[in-house]
Order: sequence, then C-alpha cells, then structure tokens
Amino acid sequence: MTPSLNAGGLNQTAVRLEGLSHTGCQLYLEEHKLMAHKCSVFLLQ
Repeated sequence: MTPSLNAGGLNQTAVRLEGLSHTGCQLYLEEHKLMAHKCSVFLLQ
C-alpha cells in the first residue's frame, strides 16, 4: 500500500465504507468504479 499517497482521503473512504453493507458497497462501486479495488481490499480485511 501507499499510505503517503492520500492517507486522509483513504481513511475517510474507509470510514464511509465501514457504514455500508455489502450491497451498499456494490451500489457505491457502480458510481465509483475507480474505488473498486480499494473497496474489495477493505471487505477482505
């Protein structure tokens, strides 16, 4: 990982995703496909 890339943004995203169900995350990804990999990694943790 590259925490120096944009740690604040990633942390904020993690907090946001933490409140979403798996289905909610899927819907979120349809609008933010660039976040797909990060969300997948987050769900696997």
